[in-house]
Amino acid sequence: MSSIERVDGGKGDEENQPKVLSMFVDEMLDQMQSKFTTMGDSIMGRMNKMGTRMDELETSIGDLMGQAGLEPPPPSTPPSPKANKEQQTRRISI
Repeated sequence: MSSIERVDGGKGDEENQPKVLSMFVDEMLDQMQSKFTTMGDSIMGRMNKMGTRMDELETSIGDLMGQAGLEPPPPSTPPSPKANKEQQTRRISI
């Protein structure tokens, strides 16, 4: 007995098998989509929590540095390509 016949309730009907198989595949795809959506939402929620915790940690570190009389470092931003070129030019000309 094939799996299609078992899903079909034992009707070995040749005409009904493609329809049953199609319904089975559609149901499996729907289940997979649902699980994927749930997992994606869970991951995004965890990432948002992590971002919030990192922001809180950064604020706490800044507060501690202020209490210790240290100046917090400026926020790190990647240098622009123009700044990189200027730095390279200075290194060469020195």
